[in-house]
Amino acid sequence: MSVIDVDAVVVGGGVAGLWTLDELTRRGHGAILVERSALGDGQTVWSQGILHGGLKYSLRGLVGGAAASIRELPERWRRCLDGEGEPDLGGV
Repeated sequence: MSVIDVDAVVVGGGVAGLWTLDELTRRGHGAILVERSALGDGQTVWSQGILHGGLKYSLRGLVGGAAASIRELPERWRRCLDGEGEPDLGGV
């Protein structure tokens, strides 16, 4: 049996899990991520709530301050997956 000594285990390889893993390792913590399926699968893909900025939930078609402040998240997420953003997720 193998033993892995880490400071943290991140469960889920969606956008939140990948960002958390990146933050932990940047700060010098030993961390691993476990995912039962593909990275970015599951809630990240199904809800898209983190990625589209909430615009689809606007009842009057007006963009509120919260949606406006995160409107660039979908493109940022794509750049990170391509290894062109921070965190660089191109190698995962």
